Amino acid sequence: MLFRSEDYEKVNKRLISANKQLEATTQKSIAERDIMAQFPFENPNPVLRLDAEGNIEYLNPSAQTLKEIEYNKKKYEPQEFFRAIRKRLTGAGQIEFTWSGKVYLFYYKQTPDGAKINFYGTDISELNDLQQKSYENFYRLSNFLESTEAVHYIIYK
Repeated sequence: MLFRSEDYEKVNKRLISANKQLEATTQKSIAERDIMAQFPFENPNPVLRLDAEGNIEYLNPSAQTLKEIEYNKKKYEPQEFFRAIRKRLTGAGQIEFTWSGKVYLFYYKQTPDGAKINFYGTDISELNDLQQKSYENFYRLSNFLESTEAVHYIIYK
């Protein structure tokens, strides 16, 4: 069985086309794998990703408990909240809001192509409580020192 040169050309073109499609698919899969590798699945802190419109594209197990967000004294559903703030978020930064009675600080960063934003959350409720107690103790101590005529020395490191 002999093949004509036109048959070889057709087969060669199809092979080149198939190789290009395979290479493009492979590159896309590798890029997505690299992006998803930024999100460790076993993370006690909430981690999520938004797409360009503000839709939640990825939630780790901790972030899946996200039910109601309070921001600037308004309550939002998670999807509604992230759609509302998406346009204002560029580059990297942080945003603080209340979620299920706890205060969270979320650091965010755009992906290199700028189409998506990754969020990494930390529960700062305890830190805020400790700060508040520290301020209260400072003012109590200040009032005590002002109310007495004794001389007190406070040494700071």
